[in-house]
Amino acid sequence: MTFPPTKNLKKAHRLPFELLSDESGKVCKAYDALIPLIKMPKRVTYLLDQDHKITGVFSDMFESKGHIESMLKKLKR
Repeated sequence: MTFPPTKNLKKAHRLPFELLSDESGKVCKAYDALIPLIKMPKRVTYLLDQDHKITGVFSDMFESKGHIESMLKKLKR
């Protein structure tokens, strides 16, 4: 399966926020988002404020809806 570049995905879905594609794994390492023993990326969603400070984190490999629900709850606060 191939995914469109993030700018096309953002435009196609009219997303009002930036997306990040971390092909090199550099961001995963910086945010400690790797599974320790196998060095595989975790599925982590970070919510950033207007100053790019992390205000919410949700991490779950299998519950994709949980990522969305968690971030929506944080946004409503």
